[in-house]
Amino acid sequence: VNGMMLWYNINDADNRVENYQHYLLDNRLLSSQDFRNVYFLSPSKSLKIKTSVSYGVELVRKKLWFDFRQWFACNKDKNAPERYRLDSLSGWNRPDDRLLGALPSTRDSMMMALDIYNSYNRTTTSTESNSISSLNWQLNNGWNVKLEIPVHFESGRITDTRSAHRHTGRANFSTIAPNLYINRYFTKDGIVKNFHVTYRYHKSLPTLSYLLDITDDTNPLFVSKGNASLKGSSKNYLDVRGYYSNPKHM
Repeated sequence: VNGMMLWYNINDADNRVENYQHYLLDNRLLSSQDFRNVYFLSPSKSLKIKTSVSYGVELVRKKLWFDFRQWFACNKDKNAPERYRLDSLSGWNRPDDRLLGALPSTRDSMMMALDIYNSYNRTTTSTESNSISSLNWQLNNGWNVKLEIPVHFESGRITDTRSAHRHTGRANFSTIAPNLYINRYFTKDGIVKNFHVTYRYHKSLPTLSYLLDITDDTNPLFVSKGNASLKGSSKNYLDVRGYYSNPKHM
């Protein structure tokens, strides 16, 4: 079957998330307790664009097919979370002072409780382009061989501004990685033989937020620090399977 198809999708979304936290930390070395009364306000915007085009043609009737696919995706996310340490205010720093979900009644009190370093504006942009050329052979005796040659480009950028400091992180890569699929399905007089081999290679960018040279201590039980030299990951996948069934031996 010969044909061509074009597809696209655009998704725009606004979100607003509120989160309240009360927790008490025991420091056994100092024999002290640290009470945290935290309020998060996290507005965010996201824009996602995806488009693809594909084309297929039969080169040899019922024997050989060629297929080409190209797609492009762009994601842009803006986040401006505000973190408030309400326990920094007088009358809010003990577990019994206020109920979970209570907030100061004035804007001035809220601003005094603002955790400046852990409140930020962050924009993350990622683009991805893929093209795959594939040949599909239908051979004799139930054998089928498919070869894919993907060309993959991916890039990402993240910008984080907090406490009048601007942090940026970038990552990109391009790769050509063939994928191979071999299948054989044979049946005769109730005997079934099936053989399958798949090989794939995949490469991906690191999580962009990990590239920022920022120490995140918003959770004192899980403190993390970024690594600007962090590299992406790659995976090789090989799957070999076989199946044989003979009803005479059952």
